[in-house]
Amino acid sequence: MLGINHVAPAKPIAIPYQQLIDAAEPSHRTYVAERFADAIVRNGVVYGEVQWWLPRSSSPRSGAIGSTSTRARTSGTSTSRSAGRFPPEYRALCEQLSALIVFDVLIDNADRWSGANTMMSPDASTLFFMDNTLSFSIHRFGHEIPNTALRRIEVFPRGLIARLRDLTYEAIRARARHGR
Repeated sequence: MLGINHVAPAKPIAIPYQQLIDAAEPSHRTYVAERFADAIVRNGVVYGEVQWWLPRSSSPRSGAIGSTSTRARTSGTSTSRSAGRFPPEYRALCEQLSALIVFDVLIDNADRWSGANTMMSPDASTLFFMDNTLSFSIHRFGHEIPNTALRRIEVFPRGLIARLRDLTYEAIRARARHGR
């Protein structure tokens, strides 16, 4: 609805527990069983999510911007501050970082910068927003991590902001009822 399109498609799934164990390599079945020991299993079924796999990706690196670290959260967002202050070859990445931070504020994702939660396409043109599982917290006004990053940015993607301004609860409800 927002036209961000940087989150890999995902959907909920329910798989019989034994089917997961049986699908593993015989030498790895004990390990797989241990990994699923904490999974949500009800009546012999594991409930979770499947997500499109990014077969080839890399950590984003562009000069001072390394988006898997605290340095990225600070230098990367400050690099995005003014349209005229960063080298032209970083413009697309800076726009994507701005969109990422707006997205994280919307979903209240405080876990973006704790690991490899962003990845680049092989041609370095697309920043993928990975691992959004710690979103929608109990914080009344959102977690301070994405909010602080948002306050550091002065330039935002116009299309994203326009779509946000046009978004209504009715449109969100309708989309949720009818899917894509």
